[in-house]
Amino acid sequence: MTAQLSSSTANGPAPKPPGRSPRALWHLGVNAVVVAWLGLFAVVGSAHHFLPHAFWLLVHTLLLGAVTNAVVIWSGHFAASVLRLPEANRGAPAALRLVCLNAGAVAVIGGMYTGRWPVVLVGGCLVAAAVTAHAVWLVRLLRRALPGRFSMTVRYYAAAAALLPVGAALGVLMARGELGGDLPERLLLAHEVINLLGWVGLTVAGTLITLWPTMLRTRVADGAERAGRRALPVLLAGLGMAVAAALLGPP
Repeated sequence: MTAQLSSSTANGPAPKPPGRSPRALWHLGVNAVVVAWLGLFAVVGSAHHFLPHAFWLLVHTLLLGAVTNAVVIWSGHFAASVLRLPEANRGAPAALRLVCLNAGAVAVIGGMYTGRWPVVLVGGCLVAAAVTAHAVWLVRLLRRALPGRFSMTVRYYAAAAALLPVGAALGVLMARGELGGDLPERLLLAHEVINLLGWVGLTVAGTLITLWPTMLRTRVADGAERAGRRALPVLLAGLGMAVAAALLGPP
C-alpha cells in the first residue's frame, strides 16, 4: 500500500474526476431562467386573490416569461443540432439575447403593473429586439451550415421569431390605451393569434417534424421533409388571414 502511494505521488497528483462540460453548464444556467419564471408563475397563482390584474400577470409570467425563454433557448439548441453546429448556440451573443429578453419581460410586466406605459414601451422594444436578433442568428446559421435534410425545421423557427415582434407591438399599443370602439378587442385577438399560433405554434410544428419520430424511436416518414417545406407557407398564409380577419372583419 505504501509503495502504491509513493508511486502515485511520484507520478504527480491523482487526476480529478471530470466536471460538467461547458455545454451542460450552459443548459443548466439558461434553463434556470425558465424555472425562475415558472416559480414566479406559481407564486402569482397562489396569491392571485390578493393581486390586481392577476389574470394578466398569470398569462404573461407564463407565456412572456417562461415560454418565450424556453422557445428561444430550445429552438436555438435544436437549430444548432439539426445543422450540426452544436457550439453555435452558446457564448456571449446568445447570453446577451437572453439578458435583453428577460430585461424586456421584466420591464413589460413591471410597467403594466405600475401603470407606466413608457416602461412597457421600453420593455416591448427590448423583447422585440432580442427575438429579432434570434431570428437573424437563425438565418445566418442556415447560411453557414451545409444543406441538411431537416434544415427546414430552422426555417419554422426563423418564421416564428419574425412574428413575435409584431405581436409585441400590438401588445404595447393596447397597453397605451385610448383606443375607441371595438379596436382593443380586435388588437387583443390579433395579439393572441400571432403570439400563440405564430410564435409558439410554428416553433412546436417545426420541432415535431424531427423530435416526434425521435421520441417514438422510429424513422422519419418518407416525404416528411417535403411536406414540412410545403406546409410552412400555407401556415403563414392562414395565420395572416386570421390576423386580417381579427383586425378588419365585421364586428
